[in-house]
Order: sequence, then C-alpha cells, then structure tokens
Amino acid sequence: MSGTATVTVTAAAPPAPATYALSASAPTAVSPGSSASSTVTVTASNGYAGTVTLTCALTTSPTGASDLPTCAAASGSSVTLTLSSTLTIGTVTVPVTTTAATSGSLVRPDFRRNGMTLASLGVAAFALLVLLGIPARRRSWRAMLGALALLAALGSLSACGGGGSGGGGTGNPGTTAGTYTFTVTGTGNPAVTPAPAPATFTVTVN
Repeated sequence: MSGTATVTVTAAAPPAPATYALSASAPTAVSPGSSASSTVTVTASNGYAGTVTLTCALTTSPTGASDLPTCAAASGSSVTLTLSSTLTIGTVTVPVTTTAATSGSLVRPDFRRNGMTLASLGVAAFALLVLLGIPARRRSWRAMLGALALLAALGSLSACGGGGSGGGGTGNPGTTAGTYTFTVTGTGNPAVTPAPAPATFTVTVN
C-alpha cells in the first residue's frame, strides 16, 4: 500500500551583509569669509569592522557663483570602526571655508598714465631744442612747426595730469550668496557591495 507525505522545508534567510551608513548635519548659515562645519556620522551595522575614508566635494552651487566654498575633507578623513558591539558609530567634523569680500579702495598705479606723461615731456623738450637750434634767419616756418609741436605736447601733458586715479573698481564681494550642496562619500576597507549611499549637506551663504 502506497501513500504520500508532505514535508515542509523552511529555508533560513541569508544573513544581512555587514555594511555602514553615512549621515551629515546641516551647518548654520554663514557670511562670506566665515567658516562652517558639518558633523559626518558613520554608522556600522551587522558586524562591519574596518576603516571608512571620507571624501567631500561641492556638487551644486548657485548659477554664476564665484569664489566657491571649499570642503576641507577633500583630502580624505577616515573613521575606524571596530567590533565592540553590533552597532558602531564614528564621527568626523568636515569644515567648509568661504572667501571674504575685499574692498575696492586700493587701486594699483596707472603706469600707462605715467608713461604718457614722460613721453609728453620728451616731445616738448625735443621740440624746444629744435626750435632753439635753428638760426634766426631760418626760423620761419620751422619755428612755427616747432612751436606747434611744443603746444601739442604741453596740451597732452595737461590732459594726462588732470584728475586722479579714480575710486578704483568695485572690489570683490567674496563667495556668492546662495545655497551650496556638498556630498560626502565613504570608501570602506574592506569594501562593501553595493557601496553605501553618500551623505549630503547644504551650506547657506548670506
């Protein structure tokens, strides 16, 4: 006599891979020339142990922005995670620096104006020498020509000497106001596949 039997097999779920996650705090708003900082937290789970190297990069900025802020962690900062517990946390402070505004009151010397002044003096002196070197009996039209050259040179000299060097430009406003987004990426050793998502934070420049 034959029969059938039902056997239930329960497969155990594979263990979750050891990995880590990144998160970053948002700094307060700053003015051009000031510094900000974000605290990047690296959280290990499922027994991950190793070294996570962080890199930071500016990923978005206002259109046409100048003197972009920089992220100091671009050179690399690392967090070492151990197996002291099933959940291990490490933090790194990531500084961000901006460019200060500069005044436009300082003006570099106008060497072109000085050069024109010297040239005018030279022309005037040459015309005067020519005029004095002509004998009295031949000092007719040549004398008039020399006098006209002298007057033209003196007029040019007067025009160059008038006015100052001006207020001198508008200066540099420093880092453009707006919101900048930074992305922090963590590279683990040993590596994790798939790689954990990067963390982002924003810095607002007033």
